Amino acid sequence: VLGLTYLAVYEFGPKVRGASVMQFGSSANPDSPHYFDQAELVSQRRLKPDYFEWEDVLSHARSVYHPGEKPVASRQ
Repeated sequence: VLGLTYLAVYEFGPKVRGASVMQFGSSANPDSPHYFDQAELVSQRRLKPDYFEWEDVLSHARSVYHPGEKPVASRQ
């Protein structure tokens, strides 16, 4: 992987499946836990799963927020 890269692989079937990686991480803020969080995956040539089905998104969410409500405590 060279340069600024986003790599993704998707399988379209009865249920969409996918995996991806960003070369450095999903945040440019050095104070964020997602700063440089995917560099290790890139170095190991691994991808992280992407979630498309709503049940999968909710089951892997660290926290849930609905506008007008207080955020639910983190699930970490």
